[in-house]
Amino acid sequence: MTKIYALLAVSMLCVGCLKNSKPSDSLVMCTNPTYPPYESIDSNGKPVGFDVDMAEAITQQLKKKLVIKEMAFDSLILGLEQGKCDFVLSGMSITPTRQKEITLLPYQGEPIKSYYLLFWNKKPVGIEQLKNKTIAVQSGTWMQNYLDTVQDITSKALDSTPELVLDIQYGKSAAAFVEPHILRDLLPKQPHIKAIEIPLPESAWNLGNGIGIKKSNTKLAQEIQTALDSIKKSGLSDQLEKKWLHKQ
Repeated sequence: MTKIYALLAVSMLCVGCLKNSKPSDSLVMCTNPTYPPYESIDSNGKPVGFDVDMAEAITQQLKKKLVIKEMAFDSLILGLEQGKCDFVLSGMSITPTRQKEITLLPYQGEPIKSYYLLFWNKKPVGIEQLKNKTIAVQSGTWMQNYLDTVQDITSKALDSTPELVLDIQYGKSAAAFVEPHILRDLLPKQPHIKAIEIPLPESAWNLGNGIGIKKSNTKLAQEIQTALDSIKKSGLSDQLEKKWLHKQ
């Protein structure tokens, strides 16, 4: 009788494992949907954006179902390493530091040579006026790492672009530090925002945006790269860029 109960217990545990495991016909994407136009949440509570459409295109190529898991930007790589998702797609810049941790497949963007400081209503005459001031930046991004190397500046990490805007609007930070595409997205919506372009040294340029995959998961990396090649060859990648990143 004891052996029978033991077998039943093991069987029940296995059933539980199956319920909690990811279906074999799906791929889980980790993202931080606070980075329009790459990813955001629409009025219906649905993730939308360039990265979401790109992920859908990739999973369709691989004949898989897309499952989206939301988390803080600075938790994305950890979530990937912990097996909470199969890949990261979240407007993540390719940097040498990140390349040491995970595989990053380029899917969009050219090397960026400058970023922008955003101000509310009025920008300073010179950048020197920001000495010993606080500058808001999105948490976990390459920009935060860069700001932390700048002397006489205090970086303030926030979770999303809307929070950066509110922070400068209400004078909690002297400025916000964003990428060019974020500025292009904000200007039509926020006429009070003023910007100053900040050239970066060549050593600080980023290498475009990448899809993050665990280094050990070489099979998935090869499959996604093949899917990306097909998406670019078909012209779908250009169509998605025009839809999301180059709106008139």
